[in-house]
Amino acid sequence: MRQRADALAAGGTGFLLGDGALSYGPESFVEGYYRTQLGPYFELGPDVQYVRNPGYNRARGPAWVSSSEPRFGIDAVAMVNAPSESVRSRR
Repeated sequence: MRQRADALAAGGTGFLLGDGALSYGPESFVEGYYRTQLGPYFELGPDVQYVRNPGYNRARGPAWVSSSEPRFGIDAVAMVNAPSESVRSRR
């Protein structure tokens, strides 16, 4: 890890950090996430992150990142495992 940090600080480029002049600082973040059911087939998961020194570069932060994850679908396993009406009526 130290070799990589030294190479980037000396002006090297990296796969995602390639600005060539890293002002090294430890990256840290805090994330908040929630998922809510909005209907029988729809869920929404908003997310927010606070990133300090993104990309290990003190010159690039802090940064706020927000996103959301929509999910559509049905629970096929529950449908397969649920007894049918004809089985319930025989009991």
